This record gives sequence, C-alpha cells and structure tokens, in this order.
Amino acid sequence: MRGLTGRGILVAGGSSGIGLAAARRFLDEGCRVHLSGHDSGQLENAVATLPPLAGTTVGDVSNADDVTRLIAESASSLGRIEVLAN
Repeated sequence: MRGLTGRGILVAGGSSGIGLAAARRFLDEGCRVHLSGHDSGQLENAVATLPPLAGTTVGDVSNADDVTRLIAESASSLGRIEVLAN
C-alpha cells in the first residue's frame, strides 16, 4: 500500500474484522482515515484500538439515507475521499 501517505480513505464496515485491519494498515501508512460501522458500541471499541482518525460515522450502508450522511461526513472530515474500502 505504499504511495498512499496523506490520502483520504473512507473505510465502510471498519469496526471489525478485515475492515478494521485495513483501517489500521491505512493509518500505519500515514493515511487520513474516516471509519464507519453500523453498531455504535462496536465502532467505539474499534476507535479505542486505533491511532487518531479523521472521523467516524455510525450507519448502515444498506440504508440510502445513512449512505448520504456517511459520504457527507467523511468528505467533510477528509476534505475529499480518495479511496473507498468497503
């Protein structure tokens, strides 16, 4: 994942498993990461294990209103979304 330093990354479904591991790796590479997940408690627990994030959003990507809010919040915290990891 070299060459991504400073990039704005949205990790949807990043509060556990592969998504959380990807978020951790992006952060290790120097990326700015906005993390989302559908369970607020699980998202809070994930955030506690990570270096500082650009932002977080609780939402379900199967819900159109949540997706609209997720894009708006992540674009605001990142400046622009350059990579989407889903």
